[in-house]
Amino acid sequence: NSKRNGRGQIWRMDLEGKNMRQMTEGESDVSNARLLADGQTLIYQASVPPLGWVLMKKSGDGSLKRLTDMEVGSWDVSPDEKLVAYAAQNRETKKMKTFVCPLEGGAPLKVFDIDPNRTLRWTRDGKALTFDIARGDSGEIVLQPLEGEKKTLASFAADRFFWFDWSFDGKTFACIRGKHLTDVIVINTEDNMPK
Repeated sequence: NSKRNGRGQIWRMDLEGKNMRQMTEGESDVSNARLLADGQTLIYQASVPPLGWVLMKKSGDGSLKRLTDMEVGSWDVSPDEKLVAYAAQNRETKKMKTFVCPLEGGAPLKVFDIDPNRTLRWTRDGKALTFDIARGDSGEIVLQPLEGEKKTLASFAADRFFWFDWSFDGKTFACIRGKHLTDVIVINTEDNMPK
């Protein structure tokens, strides 16, 4: 993602940092892109007023398709690139839910009562979703199978998760966790004012 032309757009370059090519164009900013295995199809979020950040699909022929008609938070494409999972607010209940839909478009195949804090990831076998939740200053990584009950995979009583992802073999995952630390400074401006 780069703002080299004034708006946040997706660019592509080779491994040496050369041959830069803009992949998206539009009036609005775009973010969080994923290039599919064909090297041509791009899934990304675009800011579309008044909806907010929606999911878009740009095919190799240049055609654009909006995949959602609601603002999307965390999202991920399944390993076989046939499904997309995304968190969004349900219009009727006003609660966050996670939807699993065909990448080609259409009605949701599954809807889960889960609200990822920051990260939503498919397992490498494509049979489950994993996501993080925050509970005060603690955090958990939870597994939600497409069929079955969710379960906690990892829990840290004094840390939050900032990001995680699965290893290529799907047997382990790596995560970044920690705390938000802040300081308060009091500045007395009266003593520093010229007289």
